[in-house]
Amino acid sequence: MKPLILLCIFFLIYLKPLLGLTEPALILYPGLEKEIKTPNDQPIGVSTSHLLAVIDQGEKIKIVAKKIGHTHISINSQPIPVYILSKTNYDFYFSVQKLLKQKLGLAVILQGDNIKITGTLYRLSDFKGIQNLWTPEVNYIFNASIHQAVQLELLNYLNDQLENSRVTHYRVSYAQNILVVHLDKISSEATKILNSCGIIPLKLNSTFLWEPLIKVTITIAEVSQDFSSSIGIKWSHQISADFLNNMTSSNQLIAELKAHENQGDGQILATPILISKSGETSEFLAGGEYPVKTYGFKSQGVSWKRYGLYLKIKPLANQEGDIDLEIQTEISDIDTSIQTEQGIPAFKSNKLISNFNVKSNQLIMLSGLIQNHKGENQDTLPYLSKIPIFNKLFSSKNYRNRKSELVVFVKPELLKTTP
Repeated sequence: MKPLILLCIFFLIYLKPLLGLTEPALILYPGLEKEIKTPNDQPIGVSTSHLLAVIDQGEKIKIVAKKIGHTHISINSQPIPVYILSKTNYDFYFSVQKLLKQKLGLAVILQGDNIKITGTLYRLSDFKGIQNLWTPEVNYIFNASIHQAVQLELLNYLNDQLENSRVTHYRVSYAQNILVVHLDKISSEATKILNSCGIIPLKLNSTFLWEPLIKVTITIAEVSQDFSSSIGIKWSHQISADFLNNMTSSNQLIAELKAHENQGDGQILATPILISKSGETSEFLAGGEYPVKTYGFKSQGVSWKRYGLYLKIKPLANQEGDIDLEIQTEISDIDTSIQTEQGIPAFKSNKLISNFNVKSNQLIMLSGLIQNHKGENQDTLPYLSKIPIFNKLFSSKNYRNRKSELVVFVKPELLKTTP
């Protein structure tokens, strides 16, 4: 054991200073005192005396923080960093340090006058945990790399926070996996949110926000039971959304749908294409709008209620080409058999909101949109039956005999564009 002890002493006395390893930093706030034991007759130096006072007490020294800043003291030519923070930053630093001891990937450090979060973020809950410790007087910088698995989730989280605070004209993106937010106008609402996240907003050079473009191809088709089974669609009495894993590409899907159409087993009803920026919504309506009288105190007006097949799609893409796709699907029709005293009809609707993490060109299917009642669709859905898409569907013998159903296929594609 003795050789090992001698080796450790040799390292501490001789090698440690040569390798640039220093004593742990002292972290204080104005008015806080700290005592350090020191051997007698060792020289003590202070680089910035107006920030702190050093009082020699023989076998120890007392350090008293006076002003916010960073400096160092030296004991026998060995430098010790000293950081003097505001009381709120001091409390925040140690609260975050305590939190991150139980987390993987992140660390809190002091660099100059800044508190920085470094490392890699693997979970959104860790980001929220740090944000929850923040108070308006705290200043820190979130400089950690964002792991690919959490990038879309974090983008959605920040977008929701900014939108809920009515912040407009902004862009949330990644630069070498570091979170970056550009603002056209730096408002107090945006500043508060970004400060709580440790993000310093950057000013946009122009009001044009470049985001990747995403093309969403929608195929609306009547599909037979046999074809549904062959591609993995489960016949359901409820509206549902799922991946179409049995198809390698949308071209294969269209080819097989056309082959079944030629055999009289189904038909392609429509193939609309939507293009939008990442983070923006696009909409499709196969239907119309019905005027409904509205009544208020000493006033009345008209509002328009949509009916038919309505799709609202919001894609969000990251740099690796992953797409977070939110799909809102609704089938609605006017029910004149139920009316208010003012003659306002009821609206029957079937709605589904779903969210998928997909790769570019991956297929999604929506089924169970219309609850089929044999031979009754044109009578029970009078307004839908007047829409060309549904007129073709309701005219189908297979559909009337409950041998086919309406299915919507959705394929997002990240377009290759440059800013």
